[in-house]
Amino acid sequence: MDGINIKNTGPVLKKNKFFDKIIILDKTESTNRYLAEGKFTSGTIVLAKKQVSGMGRRGKKWESPEGGLWFSYLLNKKKKNPFYHVMCASAGVLSALRKYGAAAKIKWPNDIIIGGKKACGILAENDYYTGRVITGIGINVNNPVPRGTDTPAVSLRCVLKKKINAGKMFLSVIREIDRNFSLSEKKVREYWLKNLTGIAGRRITFVKNGNTFSGTGEGTGKNGIVVSLENGEKTEIKPGDFTI
Repeated sequence: MDGINIKNTGPVLKKNKFFDKIIILDKTESTNRYLAEGKFTSGTIVLAKKQVSGMGRRGKKWESPEGGLWFSYLLNKKKKNPFYHVMCASAGVLSALRKYGAAAKIKWPNDIIIGGKKACGILAENDYYTGRVITGIGINVNNPVPRGTDTPAVSLRCVLKKKINAGKMFLSVIREIDRNFSLSEKKVREYWLKNLTGIAGRRITFVKNGNTFSGTGEGTGKNGIVVSLENGEKTEIKPGDFTI
């Protein structure tokens, strides 16, 4: 991978609070699976030049050829709301991409889009009882993007009209995510909500006090998603407590 190796990541990782170890692979089935099947300490990152069985949500395959950023990290950080990990990751990726000049937005629940096209996907796998969370991130950087996907894909190279140094981008993304985990959940949620799209007009289902409710998304509020219920009332639901 251009611009990144064990030697030149050391000084950067030492400045991080949470991520301080990295494993770089030429090829692996899935960086999430690699971490899940091994015994690694909190703060470990696995970065692969290529994944042959990359995973998306609901078991979908995530195409991961050379030229993109495919990595996962492990944290032992137990939270009542595991979606917090997705918020920290997506907000971090968003901040890094915007520093490169990409007009990126967050699309519920775990995508980063540019001009309505998918540039990044995030998959968090949580073991609540141990507090062990593995988060996988795939960013289309210089790689050819897949066709025929549910959401059209785009690469940063295509958006910015130039080849991107994937190594420098990776370090920028990791720094931003590490910083988010140092912030309060409230600050991360506010930034995430401010930059969230794709909610208005969507059918939303959530559980409250043991009962299931449905309604239509109105947009974002101060602390969550605003939903108009079937009886005309409006309510606000925190991220992670609803499905679309």
